[in-house]
Amino acid sequence: MKAKNYKLILWISFTVVSLLSLVSPVYFYYQRFGFGLWKEHQDWAHLGSFFGGVLGPLVTLISVLYLGFQFREQVKQNKRDFVNRRCELLLNEAKESALVLSECFKDRGFVEELKKEAKSYNNISDDKSKEKAKLYTKENHKAYYEFVALEIAMMELLELDYRSYETMKFRIMARCDFHGMGALNRIAGATIKQNDKKSCLSF
Repeated sequence: MKAKNYKLILWISFTVVSLLSLVSPVYFYYQRFGFGLWKEHQDWAHLGSFFGGVLGPLVTLISVLYLGFQFREQVKQNKRDFVNRRCELLLNEAKESALVLSECFKDRGFVEELKKEAKSYNNISDDKSKEKAKLYTKENHKAYYEFVALEIAMMELLELDYRSYETMKFRIMARCDFHGMGALNRIAGATIKQNDKKSCLSF
């Protein structure tokens, strides 16, 4: 709301200043020389010189400033449109990945297996856990790659639009098994040797 009010005030100020810049020279010319249907050609030449020499540059300057403002607003609008389109695409990708994961988590045996696998990394080195995680993800690539795709989409969404990110995160937490997501996050962390790094989903 403050940004819109600021923009409105800026445009009103620009319009007022522009009108004053154009009207003031005409007023002062009228007060000094007056206007009329002169008989002498020279009087008309002086009037033409005034409009061409004084008002012409003012109109050009105002036009350039106006085009500059318009270009700036167009760039901002294009950026907002790009962000909106990108956010919509990321939300769709996140929804699809979350749907696949929720289907995987319906198998309670699979969830228990994930929890057991993730827990097994606690007492081994990073190198061994990385190798172990890579072998496990090859056998269970579907859930793992969907989780990674979801993580990437959510990380980019977090940078673009925090509100959309929070909304999508809440939906994911409501749809997907919490323990299953936490286990996948632990396994995914082991594959990149970042055991202490938290997921942007905070599982």
